[in-house]
Amino acid sequence: SLAKKGYYSAAVDGVFGSKTATALQKYLAKLGYYTRAVDGDFGYYSVVALQNWLQHLGYYPMTYLIDGSWGKYTTQGLQQALNANKF
Repeated sequence: SLAKKGYYSAAVDGVFGSKTATALQKYLAKLGYYTRAVDGDFGYYSVVALQNWLQHLGYYPMTYLIDGSWGKYTTQGLQQALNANKF
């Protein structure tokens, strides 16, 4: 998990807020997928980085849909990666 890797230290509350976004941006940056400023705003570039990472792991099969828009395939891919303990 991001907490175990030292990226997230707040209480887990089930909300995808700025602390979660910051932790995920830092993690994706460490992996080389996110190259922008880590700011806790999970917008277009953050979603593109997430989609590329999920595709690399095999959890986002929609190559042509890497569009920076958080939709059902991004949600499903992230859920599958979380269930498989990929981070």
